[in-house]
Amino acid sequence: MNFWKKTGSLLFLIPLVSGIALADSSVVGVWKGRVRFNRATLPNLPNPRSNTLRLKQLDQVERVEITLTLLSNNTYLLKTTGEKQPKSPMGGRWSSTSKTLSLQRVVDGKEHGLPQVYNVEPDFKHMGISKKAGGMDTTVSFTKQ
Repeated sequence: MNFWKKTGSLLFLIPLVSGIALADSSVVGVWKGRVRFNRATLPNLPNPRSNTLRLKQLDQVERVEITLTLLSNNTYLLKTTGEKQPKSPMGGRWSSTSKTLSLQRVVDGKEHGLPQVYNVEPDFKHMGISKKAGGMDTTVSFTKQ
């Protein structure tokens, strides 16, 4: 009887802890992604030539494929293929809940910038983030491989 009095109040933590472990193990692996721009929300520039150049740049970015590898030690590597790619892969630390994945970039052992928080679908096979970038709606979405 004393055992249940002492530990009974902690039993509610079991589903929480197992849910977190499930979320972490479910997101580990390779994800492929792309950036998409909602051009209907793209503000016009005063110079028509500037608008044309910007549209070409957006096309280049949308052709880039992103490979995100989430490792079981809660670190990640991010590589891109296609045009407009960085010289070397980026990396950092990741954490997750049952609904979100947070990526914190690390450069030379120090956190760099703010974390990117992605919404993870209940099937743990799709995730994405939507926000304003350059005055237009932008979406980055990933599918687990």
